[in-house]
Amino acid sequence: YFHDEELLVALFVNYDMAEGTDSESKILHNVLNAINQYVQYIAQEITKLESTSGQSAQATRKNTRNVKVLELLNYTDAPSLDIYHMRSLCGEISIRMIDSLYRLVMKEGLLVPLLKGETKDSPDLERITVLQNLCTNSWPPLIGSLTSLSNIVHATKALNSLFNGFQNFVIVCCVLQLETPRDAFITAITKASIPRKKDISLISKRNVSAMNCLLEIAHTLGNILSNGWKLVLTSVHSLSLLISSPQLQQLVQMRDLNQTQPRDSPSSQRRALELTGDELGDLVSRIDNLFDNSAELSEESMMFLLDGLYALNTEKF
Repeated sequence: YFHDEELLVALFVNYDMAEGTDSESKILHNVLNAINQYVQYIAQEITKLESTSGQSAQATRKNTRNVKVLELLNYTDAPSLDIYHMRSLCGEISIRMIDSLYRLVMKEGLLVPLLKGETKDSPDLERITVLQNLCTNSWPPLIGSLTSLSNIVHATKALNSLFNGFQNFVIVCCVLQLETPRDAFITAITKASIPRKKDISLISKRNVSAMNCLLEIAHTLGNILSNGWKLVLTSVHSLSLLISSPQLQQLVQMRDLNQTQPRDSPSSQRRALELTGDELGDLVSRIDNLFDNSAELSEESMMFLLDGLYALNTEKF
């Protein structure tokens, strides 16, 4: 039912929000928490497999027939699903949930006017309250699932899909004026952009996807971030210090050079760094052009931006 946003709302209103509902009858709460708990288990198991084999999950995955989950109901034996298949399924469910929330916000016609620095006339306040409660109840298990999944996913396309989920939830929170989950998701994205042990030579595809997600938020959501500008600017400043390092530029140049060498060449040893020269150049350009769209900000949003810059400058010095 995560794919049907109206059914999702109906279940939430009639079960999770119903007066006198006990914890066992809260469908959305129980499903999302069960998925989050299972994702934590999957993450532990895949981490163990990778640490033992020394290979990524993609490399260690067995060749299994692509079976639909519902087909397993026809089996007489106990069903068995590959752990990597379950990882993909949990990721798809989490992203579909966020996509449904995003579509619900779009249906209310709130996002587009806000992005233009305007407001919608006569919004349905009762409906908005329901959506606020829905997001408030959903975000803790969702952020747990997405964060853990991003740690055990290695394909760029899958990582981008997960961080697009992060971004869409930030949009939903901004529109519904939910500061706590908004800041929690932005903080999670920021943490995901930092390489292990803060070692720039260990920048991974996950870090790169998170960096792009953070900059996309800064570039496109200026009119709905409100006081979230301070957190975004602080995060972008930390990212700027990271990628402007001369040492990182040298490492990227060496990495790109090694990619052109034959596999058996001594200089073609595999490096942990997963950032290309083109990606680095794009990140630097997006940071340099961060304020190019500031003229399109509303007066209120501009004040939030300036307050964030002042706070950042004060903390820095």
